[in-house]
Amino acid sequence: PETLGEYRTLLRGELPALSRPPHKQAEDQSSGKGKVDYIFVRGARGRCCVELFRDEASSAAILSSHAACVETGQWPSDHG
Repeated sequence: PETLGEYRTLLRGELPALSRPPHKQAEDQSSGKGKVDYIFVRGARGRCCVELFRDEASSAAILSSHAACVETGQWPSDHG
């Protein structure tokens, strides 16, 4: 519809781009290889202005979910 704005997302910059561990990106892997976890946002023109930003908390969440956790040694993002 005409009232919907354009889809927008934040670029990752220096943050990890892929949501699966490096060994799951190997040629022989078939499950979720290259999986990304971007969120796309679209506002409504005239009613909802979309402002995208990243703060310290969201950056910390991305970094902690894109690395092995202390308890299991596995990536949290590898378990859906």
